[in-house]
Amino acid sequence: MSIPQEIAFEGRTVPLYTFEQLSQQPRLKLKNRAMDLRDLVGADRLPPLRPSSSVEEVTSWILDVQCGIAKSAGLDLSPQALGKPAGFGVDDSEDLFHSATKGSTPRQPMADLVQGAGAGAAEAAYESAVAAAQATRARNQSSNIFG
Repeated sequence: MSIPQEIAFEGRTVPLYTFEQLSQQPRLKLKNRAMDLRDLVGADRLPPLRPSSSVEEVTSWILDVQCGIAKSAGLDLSPQALGKPAGFGVDDSEDLFHSATKGSTPRQPMADLVQGAGAGAAEAAYESAVAAAQATRARNQSSNIFG
């Protein structure tokens, strides 16, 4: 199976990185890639990622989220298909899309992502944030606090 270099997700193009590409990135660039994915998808729809996460954890998280995005678009990808070696980073037996958390309840956010649930709410939140940013920009441009 040929792996695409990018995939469409909720009207935006998301690049898909392989394990090899991610492993060559410095820590700060990996963190920025993870934050870009979190902002695109929505933190409420993704498994948590601690700010103090190791490079291995961030790399595994990015691969898992990319697989979730691919599954939401109908493409069945696994982290291993993206080149993740067995035993790298987080426990390979954990499925971030449907696994149970410590309280043994299903982790709903990734399941929602895979099923495409909440897309309308995410789009509405995005539109609301864009409108708020534009209003703030307009207000700041007309402000004359220095003169």
